[in-house]
Amino acid sequence: MSFLSSIKDFLSKRYLEVAVAFAAIAVGGVLYAYFSKFHGGWSPDQDTWGQFGDFVGGTLNPLLGFISVVVLVSTLNLQRVELKEARAVVKEGNELLESQLRAIHLQSLEVTFFKVMEEFEKNAIVLACKKVEHEKSLFSAVYCYVSAGEQKGIVDKGFKSKGNYFKFMTGGAVDFGEFKYMLVGKIINLLEIAEGLNNNQIHYSLIQSAVGPVLMSAAIHFISVEYPELYPRIAKAKRTLWGINPELVYLDVIAKDFLKDSSYEKYVKDKDRIITKRERILKLHEQPKIKS
Repeated sequence: MSFLSSIKDFLSKRYLEVAVAFAAIAVGGVLYAYFSKFHGGWSPDQDTWGQFGDFVGGTLNPLLGFISVVVLVSTLNLQRVELKEARAVVKEGNELLESQLRAIHLQSLEVTFFKVMEEFEKNAIVLACKKVEHEKSLFSAVYCYVSAGEQKGIVDKGFKSKGNYFKFMTGGAVDFGEFKYMLVGKIINLLEIAEGLNNNQIHYSLIQSAVGPVLMSAAIHFISVEYPELYPRIAKAKRTLWGINPELVYLDVIAKDFLKDSSYEKYVKDKDRIITKRERILKLHEQPKIKS
């Protein structure tokens, strides 16, 4: 620290003592001048006292006025510093409060996530969808609905509605509304809750484990067509299809958003074969109804 900086730092901390010292020196100097001039005696002459008053006033008033201004400015500066420090304390308190509220919010979301997850795993419709014999047929039903649409993919084949079609494909276990609102709807809820959590990749993995790769792929494909406004948010949950077999993907947008480099390359290379295989499996599932 330089000499001038040391002086500045000293004056900023001891401005009141310095001002009083200068005032004392000024008063002492004036009294010294008086006693030196009049040899320490008290003058009986009124004119002399008038001259003395003029001398003292003319000498001390500007100096004391300057010192008063210095003290006032220093006081204002001190108040400004104190106000700045007070604002810093208030800001720190607000940040701490926001941090606490954020922690409470995250804890509440965490509890909600696992509660919804527990309800999902115990739901009768979800359990019906997860049965092996229903899981694969549901995947085919979603493939048909997503790739061809309701009219061409379902009605033109002799089915009255998509509800009847899903019922048939699952042996009467699950219809379209149950799949859409009970299975896919609950998956969307879980994904939206997980989106707001810290380290949510872990939660996405838990969702994948709870749903299973086949149904998760079916749900993601379904969401991309049935809920296009939600899909950009869902596409952030890439870990939900982590390590999935490329043969369970049949839309380019899903492949680009969810498959990693090698898996995506395999999908692009085998896409025609994958679609052909999906069509063949779909026909096998639909065969009894078409023959009848």
